[in-house]
Order: sequence, then C-alpha cells, then structure tokens
Amino acid sequence: MTMRAGEVYQHPYERLVVRVGTFESQGRELIVEVDVPGNAPGVPPHLHPEMEESITVVRGKVEVLLAGERRTLGPGDSVHLPPKTPHSWRPLGEDVRILGVVRPGDRFEEMWRQFMGLSQDGKLGPRGDHLPFLQAMAMIHEFPDVMALAGPPVWLQQGLAAILAPVARLRGYRGKYEEYLRRGPTEIIQLEPLAV
Repeated sequence: MTMRAGEVYQHPYERLVVRVGTFESQGRELIVEVDVPGNAPGVPPHLHPEMEESITVVRGKVEVLLAGERRTLGPGDSVHLPPKTPHSWRPLGEDVRILGVVRPGDRFEEMWRQFMGLSQDGKLGPRGDHLPFLQAMAMIHEFPDVMALAGPPVWLQQGLAAILAPVARLRGYRGKYEEYLRRGPTEIIQLEPLAV
C-alpha cells in the first residue's frame, strides 16, 4: 500500500496528514503535515543513512538537535537534514505542526508504517515512546538505508543488527510486519491549502 494525498494516519503522539504521497510521487518523496501534542516525547536521536529530510515548523515551537547542536525553531523556520546527519526534535510545551519532506519516500514510508503500527498496537515500550532493543535491531537490519541510531557508528549497528536479527525473530520481533504495510489510513480528508 502506498500513501496518497489526503490520507490521515494517527497514533498517540502524532497525527500525520499526507500532502504528497508516495503514490503521487512514484516513491520519490513523501510530504506530510504532522501534528504533535505539546506533551509528546519527540523523536529520539537518529539518522537516515541514505535519505534526506526537511522539517518546517508551521505552528508552535520545537527544539531540534542537529549534529550535536540544539536549536529552537518557530513558525516558518526550517532545517534541512542531509543523509547521515544525526538529529532529533521535540515540541516545547505546546502543540506543534510541522511540514516534513523525505526523499526518497518509498522506503521511509515502509519504515514509518512499522512505527505507526507498533505504536497503535501499544508495542513501543512502557510509556509508548521507544522501540524495545530487539525490535530496534530487527528494524535496523531490515531498513539499513533508512534508519540508524545516533551515536554508535552505522557499520557497528548494522553488524550488531545482523547478528541479533535471528534472536529478535525467535523472540517474536520482525523488522517488517506485513500487516502494518496493509493497514489503511485512520481517515481520508479533503486537503486545504497549506499555510507555512
């Protein structure tokens, strides 16, 4: 299943509205509007080995950690994240809306659907805000081009993930759950013009 413009996907910490889906872009990009409540934990430090990402704040304020430097972004502020750039972001006490652009979009969509499904099913740790270790290793093994943790060298993470993926599988974890790829949107809406 590919994401299409107007589809909405939701879990406890995000409401994602697809502006340009992988369907419309033929997998080249994914453009989404993401609403995040002010009390959300944010996105933990990570990087994308082979993709670029851009974030523009539409409403609210977010703290961005970009290659070890903290910055506060407000409405209209943007940050571009080339491949291999460690980053994270979190809302600063108020609800936020960001516009996210990811290129290429198809593999990111596959990975993001895994996070969405795991979150919707209550499988992201006791507070619902992080991957259990073996789940993370299974996903790093499945998506080496899309995700890695910030910190340890990517080659080390991928090597460790290759060793631990069979153990994760024995414990019931998968890098990719087909049911999450087939899970449809929460709703479909008529898109209004975006004000950035």
